Amino acid sequence: MSSNQTGGENMPLDTLKKLEESVTALADVPGEKKAQLLTLLAELRREAVEQDGRMPETSDELRSTVREFEVTHPELVALTNRVCMMLANIGI
Repeated sequence: MSSNQTGGENMPLDTLKKLEESVTALADVPGEKKAQLLTLLAELRREAVEQDGRMPETSDELRSTVREFEVTHPELVALTNRVCMMLANIGI
């Protein structure tokens, strides 16, 4: 049974929802920075919804999928990296 069949297909959206909730709840982050993060997370959500949701099943398949994704979606990869860096900088 694949990850999609076991309910794993919503994992990226669930993770994004938790991140959005965490960012919204942050008290010590300026409103402008919080709004910027929420905008980036909304962009990621739109992209995640557009994907087919197929999850790789082996580490080799995952590496191959990531390399292919980086080539076919360079803007999304850059956006994801920016979001990750911003979240890391505020301690999430």
